[in-house]
Amino acid sequence: GADGFIRKPLFRSALSAAILPLFNKEVQAAEVMEEAETAANIQGKRLLIAEDNELNWEIANELLTSEGFVLEWAENGQECVEKFQSSEPHTYDAILMDLRMPVMNGFEATEAIRAMEREDAADIPIIAMTADAFTDDIKKCLECGMNGHAAKPLNMPELLRMLQKYFL
Repeated sequence: GADGFIRKPLFRSALSAAILPLFNKEVQAAEVMEEAETAANIQGKRLLIAEDNELNWEIANELLTSEGFVLEWAENGQECVEKFQSSEPHTYDAILMDLRMPVMNGFEATEAIRAMEREDAADIPIIAMTADAFTDDIKKCLECGMNGHAAKPLNMPELLRMLQKYFL
């Protein structure tokens, strides 16, 4: 007599995907299935987050870990490059890169990662995570080797869809 099921570990997105249809909310079945599939595909994915602002890191950490991601923090572009370089290949599933950071900015860090001679350097998804959201900013991100652009404040459904396409 069960009307649904919820997979463990329990995450907010999976819980809402299972419960909302039971309360006859105006939720389309396709959206619920897509959200549940997204939740299943991102559980345990490792993200390297390059962010120099501690408050922005805390916000990203809260939002992304609640979705099931495992995060590691780099406080500037140089530290991001060093963490990536010292890790085993394929340790990280994606990198979220702030653009304006001390020591080494996000553009320089991306170019340094792409120039590395290791099997995952050319294809790890690197997504700009920045308040710089003009067309020229997005173009510059793509030209330096980033795969995408997520404007701050983070639009979580949009960011999850963007990341999801790399995890299939």
